Amino acid sequence: MMSHTRNKSYNLVNHEEIKALARQLKSILTRKGYTISTPLLIDALNSSTVKNIECFCKDHEIDFTTINIFKSLDCDTIAAYFLLPTYSSNIYDKVKKLLSVITSARIWLRDNNNEPFDFSILRRSFILDVIEDELLTHKKLPEYIIKNILTYLDDLKKSFHPGAINKEELLEHHGYLQLHLSKPFQFIGENCSQLKHNESIYHDIKLLSYDMGIYLKEQKKNIKHSDLIEAIVIALGYKNHHVYSAEYKILNKSYLYKDKINTADCLFEKGMSSQIMNAIIDYMSINKNNIRGLYLIRAITKILVYMREKEKTPITFDSIISLLDMDVYSLSEIIEKYESLTGLKQYEYEVSSPFDFGGNYKIFSAQKCFELYSPYLYGDDKKLYETELKEQHKHITGELKKALTLLENKGIK
Repeated sequence: MMSHTRNKSYNLVNHEEIKALARQLKSILTRKGYTISTPLLIDALNSSTVKNIECFCKDHEIDFTTINIFKSLDCDTIAAYFLLPTYSSNIYDKVKKLLSVITSARIWLRDNNNEPFDFSILRRSFILDVIEDELLTHKKLPEYIIKNILTYLDDLKKSFHPGAINKEELLEHHGYLQLHLSKPFQFIGENCSQLKHNESIYHDIKLLSYDMGIYLKEQKKNIKHSDLIEAIVIALGYKNHHVYSAEYKILNKSYLYKDKINTADCLFEKGMSSQIMNAIIDYMSINKNNIRGLYLIRAITKILVYMREKEKTPITFDSIISLLDMDVYSLSEIIEKYESLTGLKQYEYEVSSPFDFGGNYKIFSAQKCFELYSPYLYGDDKKLYETELKEQHKHITGELKKALTLLENKGIK
């Protein structure tokens, strides 16, 4: 019986790897009844524009709730999600102004000009050249939004420099404010990064098989497109194309789990942490006062899924509520204990440029989720913010418990 070892990749610029893939494809296609030579397959591979194929990345779960929040939320709610209260008041106000003028523009274009609005679009919109060359010159944006963007830029010039300021200095000051969005950008970016990476992998394999099919047809060798795709995915280590396609859908379709997990009991028994979180959030009306609860429930569901898989502790409504009923400091201790058990490390954000935040995304742990939920715990003046933290925690856990009650009574939406 043929074994199927994953984690394979082929660099289609490297001649040796092309030869290795061609030999694999010849063997697989021969078993399907085709007669074809390795040199012909090498030529077919070289005819394609695709330079690399690989298995799907499964380093972490994709949090589709986080990715999809931009479809309906307003500026204040997005600001409440992104901005960390531990910033100094001076910096907080400037960053909030930046976030407000850009999200206002993108939300207006979403609602009035049918333009897409997602994380990658938002992140790109903070680049100064994009603000000046695309948003300020956009013919459809209303005058008041253009005026708000210009006011932000004028205030930025005045606040950092009393005299004249050149483009390089403006870029530096703007980039400094942009840098303060890196933590929450990293948290969301890890999901979008994997999502787009897997989509690229999926489409590259389809394109490779299409290019090869055209070349082989020109050489009077007809091979079905579906057989070429299957041969490629088997060469990567998948059992067949059905297994490959199913994995892609599971990884990259936000609510596919609802087709197979239609009860809360089944969800708690088999679901991933992001799936459990999504089912709870479905019963919440997300607003600026509770949106940071996404960070909290993500941390809690990570812990519970770990306990289910490693300690055989079942997930129940009561087990979720018991964590929500803890005060924020006790919950922090539980999460720290969990981190030591899993051995997960917290990774720092690697910035490739101070102005575009195109760095490498790493796995976020439950601890990192909780830090973004309750940054007061990790600042220098913990006592100063104790009251605010307790009030925030009480309100958000109350909202989550209401959603849990609805999920228990009404089932998965």
